[in-house]
Amino acid sequence: MRSLCALAFSGILLATAPASAMSVVILDPYLVNPSNLGDLQLQSFLTGSPTLANYQASALAEDGVAAGIALVATDSNSPVTFAVQNVGGLVDYTDDYLQHPPTTGTSSLTVNNLWNVDGTYYAVALFEAPAIAPASQGQSYASGITATQSRHEQASNINLILPPVVL
Repeated sequence: MRSLCALAFSGILLATAPASAMSVVILDPYLVNPSNLGDLQLQSFLTGSPTLANYQASALAEDGVAAGIALVATDSNSPVTFAVQNVGGLVDYTDDYLQHPPTTGTSSLTVNNLWNVDGTYYAVALFEAPAIAPASQGQSYASGITATQSRHEQASNINLILPPVVL
């Protein structure tokens, strides 16, 4: 009887255990640390517990140069896999990426070394806008990234806009 009660109790605990908390945003690097774009110091920025929605990118120009910081906040230290939705590319994040020319991104990128900032784990990658818009695109086009950790998945969308033409 005791073992049956213990089994039932552990089943209740497993059923009510909270799912892994995970959120995904694409940050605008020009909002994160505007006074030091050469060295964004993103990990230091995160120690201030910012409201990430206030730093989210609203759109990226499709010029082959624009990039947003894809950031996953989670309560687990497991690897996170980023995947592109529609168009764009993913590359490894570095604080000084704005000092270097863009590189060709991939459609998927796994981050194994998450940052632990005050008990929250962060996975970071760069989301690069494409240089050429899809043929079906009008003035803007929805794209974004999906992040997967263990069996949990979250997405974040971003509008890609055609750069203006100056004559």
